[in-house]
Amino acid sequence: MRILKLACDPRIIIADEPTKGLDANVKAQVVEFIQEVTTDKSLLFITHDLSAAAQICDRIAVMYCGEIVEWARTEEIFANPLHPNRSRRWRLFQDRARRNSRPRGL
Repeated sequence: MRILKLACDPRIIIADEPTKGLDANVKAQVVEFIQEVTTDKSLLFITHDLSAAAQICDRIAVMYCGEIVEWARTEEIFANPLHPNRSRRWRLFQDRARRNSRPRGL
């Protein structure tokens, strides 16, 4: 991806699953790089990674079965999930995050 930044000056960047399969450290570097490279560009960020999308995107379109079912500013997408499938997934994501943040007993 760094070559993209140096090779030309595109007005739009298409990133298809750029964080898929990466460990947390490398993912953080990729997210930081994308933020740096897209300050004055448009970005089409295709991902299943909600946390990366939240860090990078101003607006999010949520697709289900090949159809866009939600389209809004990032804050609104996370504050008020409209599609039933995403509402269920978001609750599971939040539950998992709460479980992982709790200190574990000895």
